[in-house]
Amino acid sequence: MKPTVTNKDTVIPLEERSTIVNDPVVTQETPDEQVAMNVAEVDTRNPAATLNKVAKSLPMMTMGALLGLIIPILQLYIGWEYADACPVNPKIPKYLFVAGTVGIVFVILNQLRVYLAAKHAQPSVDITDRKTTITAATGTNSLLNSVITIITYALNIFMVVWFIFGCIWIFGVWNDVKYRPRNHPNFCQALVYRFAYISASFRFMAVVVVVASSD
Repeated sequence: MKPTVTNKDTVIPLEERSTIVNDPVVTQETPDEQVAMNVAEVDTRNPAATLNKVAKSLPMMTMGALLGLIIPILQLYIGWEYADACPVNPKIPKYLFVAGTVGIVFVILNQLRVYLAAKHAQPSVDITDRKTTITAATGTNSLLNSVITIITYALNIFMVVWFIFGCIWIFGVWNDVKYRPRNHPNFCQALVYRFAYISASFRFMAVVVVVASSD
C-alpha cells in the first residue's frame, strides 16, 4: 500500500507561519564594513571635507608642485645660462639663480609638509579581534613635519630678504640698461632683464594682494 499524504501533514499552522514571515533575517556587519560605511556617510554629509581630502591627495599635490616649480626652474636656468650676460649689474643673474634654487627646494619641502600633515591628520584603522581602534600617526612623521616646517619658514624669510635685494638690483638700473650693443657697459641680455623685472613685479603684486586680502 502506498503512503498517502493528507492536508493535515502539509499545512503549516497559522502561528508558525506568521512567525516565519515576521522574523527578519539578521545580518551582522564586520568592523571594517562598519568603518567604511561611517567614512562614506561623513564624506556625503561634508562635501568640503571631501574636496579637502582630494586636494591633499598625492596626485593633486604632485600637480601643484609641478606648477609651482615652473618659475623657479626658469629662474635657475636663465640665471645659470646667462650668468655673464648682464654687465650693467652682474648680480641680476645671480639673483635669478639663487632665487630659483631656493624656490625649488621650498616648493618641494612645502608640498612634503602638506602631505605629511594630511597623513598625520588622517586616522588609521586597526582591526583586531573584531574590535576597531583608531591609532594616531607615528611620532616620526610628526617630528619630520616639524623639522620641515621650520626649514620652510627659514627659506621663506630668506626669500623675502633676497627678493628685496633683487628688486634693488633690478629696478636700480631701470633707466640705464641697454639691450644692444653687447659691448656696451650697460648692456644686459633682454631675456635676463625682462624676465627678472616681470617675475619680480608679479611677485610684488602677489604680496600686495595677500596683504590687502588679510586686512
